Amino acid sequence: MVNQKQISMDRAALIERVRAALPGSIRILYVDDNSAYQKIVENELLAPLGATVKKLSDGQAAFSTLKARNDAFDLLITDLDMPLMGGIELVNRLREINIAIPAIIMTSYEGLAMVKTTVEQHKNVWSLHKKIFNAVQTHGNTGGGPESWNEELEIFWKPIVSALSAACKKDISGALTGQQSNATALGGGQKSAAKLAADCGGISENIRWSPEIYGLDIPEVDEDHRNIVMAAANLQRLIADQAYNRLNIVIMALLKVTRDHLAWEEELQRINGYPGREGHAKLHKQLLAQLDNKTASYKYAKSDDEIKCSANQLTEFVYNWLKQHIQGEDSGYAKFLHKKPDGYLVPDKAAFKS
Repeated sequence: MVNQKQISMDRAALIERVRAALPGSIRILYVDDNSAYQKIVENELLAPLGATVKKLSDGQAAFSTLKARNDAFDLLITDLDMPLMGGIELVNRLREINIAIPAIIMTSYEGLAMVKTTVEQHKNVWSLHKKIFNAVQTHGNTGGGPESWNEELEIFWKPIVSALSAACKKDISGALTGQQSNATALGGGQKSAAKLAADCGGISENIRWSPEIYGLDIPEVDEDHRNIVMAAANLQRLIADQAYNRLNIVIMALLKVTRDHLAWEEELQRINGYPGREGHAKLHKQLLAQLDNKTASYKYAKSDDEIKCSANQLTEFVYNWLKQHIQGEDSGYAKFLHKKPDGYLVPDKAAFKS
């Protein structure tokens, strides 16, 4: 029987490794006329990888976009069958005009033979099975996905990592190493203490709220940021006290206050006409996808060591992201609001409580 929980945990761990190996955000042009697949691919793959994505629904539009400005993208991901121009024709026509952008053609098993010729004919072109998305879309409940982690690694992640390596001009294939499930990698046993210590990270300093570090002089924003920081601090204390049975409620509270704040903050930017709100919202989407991956690793942890490890990684991620985000992107919109001559509008927080 396929262990979808284990595959999900392996998948989340691999995505984190790949993201860490990338030198920066990859700019992807994603072309697919199936809006459902577009949403799944973006939410389950591209956003967690931290990619910047432009979506189109037909090959002709993609060809025109790349012909006009091919240096605006690092990677092309295209479906095989689309109106006006399919994936194979799109790649062939791009190569005819010397646009050699790395490309992935997504296909079902039925379309694989059609893509094989194009893959063999051109450099930096890969085919990608859609099979994984059947499992992702249904959480493994209806079958149709890879039968094992090794199969998913072979038919899905190897071409993805190869394409990303070409896109960022850096070999990140090392991210694939040792990606078997813990049971496979260690003969059915738990991770060694040394391996856990190497993977777990952790924060040496005590997490605490500091207006000098986090304050934006917007009371409603500062209140939310303080709540997020304090939730991370609570996690840090519980981990230090080995109070693992109390972690879940704090993690759920952390996720809730973060989601509520991000939704409210996007409305704050919208009603005040902040020009950078769309880019800011994309960063929020990426954060939430990463939080989901970190939380999945925690949920599927079994031993105390694995629970401690995954909770440590979640805490460290939230802490580091919050510092960077507040001091970077958030400070930008805060300055914008403070400069508004008639003051800024504040949405009702009660409307954004989940």
